[in-house]
Amino acid sequence: MKRRALPLFLMLLLPAAAGADAYRTAAAKLAGGLPAAGKVCVLPFLYIGAGPGSRGGAVVSERLSTELIKQGRLKVLERALIAKVLGELKLKSGATPDEAQAKKAARLLGADYAVTGSLFKKTGGALEFNARAIEVVTGEVKAAVKADIGEDWVEKFPETAGEGAGGEAFALCRSGIQALDDREFAKAADWFTKAIAADENGACGVNIPGLAYLGRAKAYKQKSGPLDAADEEFLGAPAGYTMKDQGSIDGEAAENARQLARYSALIKAMPDNAAAYFERGVILANTKRYREARKDLDAAIRLEPREPKYYEARGYALAALGLADNALLDFDAAVKLDPGYASVYNARGNIYGGTGQCGKALPNFARAIALSPGEALYYLNRARCFLILKKYEAALKDCDKALALDPGFVEAYYRRGYVLIGLGQYDKAIKSFDKALELKPGNEQLLAARTEAADRKSGKFAKYDSDEKKGRGLLNAGGN
Repeated sequence: MKRRALPLFLMLLLPAAAGADAYRTAAAKLAGGLPAAGKVCVLPFLYIGAGPGSRGGAVVSERLSTELIKQGRLKVLERALIAKVLGELKLKSGATPDEAQAKKAARLLGADYAVTGSLFKKTGGALEFNARAIEVVTGEVKAAVKADIGEDWVEKFPETAGEGAGGEAFALCRSGIQALDDREFAKAADWFTKAIAADENGACGVNIPGLAYLGRAKAYKQKSGPLDAADEEFLGAPAGYTMKDQGSIDGEAAENARQLARYSALIKAMPDNAAAYFERGVILANTKRYREARKDLDAAIRLEPREPKYYEARGYALAALGLADNALLDFDAAVKLDPGYASVYNARGNIYGGTGQCGKALPNFARAIALSPGEALYYLNRARCFLILKKYEAALKDCDKALALDPGFVEAYYRRGYVLIGLGQYDKAIKSFDKALELKPGNEQLLAARTEAADRKSGKFAKYDSDEKKGRGLLNAGGN
């Protein structure tokens, strides 16, 4: 069954590979589930299983707050103001309020919504964080999201230097820790290097030998994106659209506004018109107004429950809101109504692949490719799963197929470069990143990837392993 090309939003699921970031993706999903200009406070997260003095919950909260501000859709309250109110509730700024305290803090701040959540360490060392946006008045969860992140911060650091310890090393380490918190990893590595020069034991002026080495190791780890850490920074999120498509999305703002007005008028005149709700829902989702999009798509399905594309569209909106399980139910409904719906199999594969469930993702990608062998995007997304599984030859074959179908596919060159890094073919990886940069000059993620390939070739990132070992050795020898 050949179907017409769907609106651009229906090609999406998660941000494109280049530039993908777990915090940015989470912020976009939360913002998409809330009304524009809503007033939001982001509270410290609960770090389950962390010891006393852990900074993790506060660091993750701060990063998410920063990304929400960058989204530009919400009014995000300043951290200093939140800390003041938490202090009035006799909670330190890094402490985690319980549900009642969270609601009280949000009310005192005059916030419409409170963003709170938790993080915990999974088997293998990765951290999972869960965030939810709660309407203060009703207590209703308006949006939720979860993602895997790395513990790329220093967990504990005293407020003042230890007795008799060097103030210079302490100040340098504090600067390094702040740079880690801000995810400025090159700066962090430089600060910790200076701290080690000031105190060769890396004690940071707090009598904890090896701490500066461990801090620098974290900075190097994030810069190098080691192959055994299957995080979004290294692999890139499952791709739903290409960089060249982004220009079309950005350039459609005026047309979207006109079409919204048109379909709103049509719905007012014909409230039983399922297609009008669908079209308006797609436009709303295309402008990241996912909560409103969901309502329109609910209406379309209620009026016409046997149209598979309506379920597909709502599935994407639900996925964007962080409701992956609900999205899967809609995708299942779509393929039940139309077993030949290739893009929905790709969407299901993306949801599974985005959570590392490649055993479930791969059959869906295979089905999508069998139904639509000329779609480059499906090969690229399957390549991501092969990369997670370290099946580099299979991943390389899929990247090459994607590029044969679409020679201008920037993300395919990006992912191919990392596959080649996995194979230890650094010169070829550099050439792949260079090709991507020809198509997208000056892109920061691509430049960083190329630098990484060159640094791996030179052995620069071997410092990560040596710092980790030295830091642990000094720490253990000091009895910490």
